[in-house]
Amino acid sequence: MSTSSSEQDLGPLIWVRGEIDLALVRAAEALGDGRHAAGAEALKFAQTHLHQARGALAIVGLDGLTHFCDALEQLFADWHAGKLSDTDNPAGPVAQRAISAVRSHLDELVAGGAAQPMRLMPLYRDIMAARGESVVAPSELFFPDLTLRPPPAPSAAAALSPLDRARALRSARSQFERGLLRFLRDDRD
Repeated sequence: MSTSSSEQDLGPLIWVRGEIDLALVRAAEALGDGRHAAGAEALKFAQTHLHQARGALAIVGLDGLTHFCDALEQLFADWHAGKLSDTDNPAGPVAQRAISAVRSHLDELVAGGAAQPMRLMPLYRDIMAARGESVVAPSELFFPDLTLRPPPAPSAAAALSPLDRARALRSARSQFERGLLRFLRDDRD
């Protein structure tokens, strides 16, 4: 989604929001209670409607949410094809929660919240677990806003001596590594 440094451009999302909601509601309705055998037509209908919502999210530029929907769409495809390993697989409840989470995430965006698809990571892990994937990296839903630019470089008059520059770089690297380590050790996701 296009963003400035202060706020997101909600125009495109608001413009297609009705279509996304309708597709998600139809996907949830097709899924019903989630008790479907492999090959059930309801799974194909749910996948088709989710694919429509996913396409609109991709056009709007919500990459993290699009990737989340890709995983959910693949869950429907695997379920329909009979590739899910368990007969007691929790795919139905997980899929319903995922559809609901996408709608809630969109509600928050339209209300002025930030696009933070990493908050969907616990549910994303559930989707991947239902598909039989045991290793899921948090980076799979990490889509930072790359349109933000760093501040301009300091002028030549404010340039640091080589010794001061080396100290500043060591300090910055140390801060970065401590923050990254804290992030990687955080189990809350």
